[in-house]
Amino acid sequence: MLLFNVLRELRQAIGAVSELDIDEPRLEAEGLSLHDITGVVRLVRSDRGLLAKVRATAIIDTNCARCLKDIQAPIEVRYTEEYVPLTDANNGTPVTR
Repeated sequence: MLLFNVLRELRQAIGAVSELDIDEPRLEAEGLSLHDITGVVRLVRSDRGLLAKVRATAIIDTNCARCLKDIQAPIEVRYTEEYVPLTDANNGTPVTR
C-alpha cells in the first residue's frame, strides 16, 4: 500500500494543487505483485477535502491466460478518488457533515 502524508495539502486554500511523485520498487497487495511502479498523484484541495487523480504505470507478475506460464505485463492505472477527512487539519476537531 502506498501512503502519503497530506496534512500540508489539507491546510491549503480551496483550489490549491499539489503533485506527488510515485516511485516504488515493489508492492504486494491482494495477491498481486507489482514492481517498477512510477507515476504522479495530483491533489486538488476541495471544499470537502482532497480530490486525488492518479496516473501510474507498473509491471505486474501474472499468468498467461492461454498457456498459464508466469509472465510480466505492463499496466497503466488511472483513477480519481475523493478523500474527506474526519478531523479538521488545522485544529484536530471532528468534522461534521
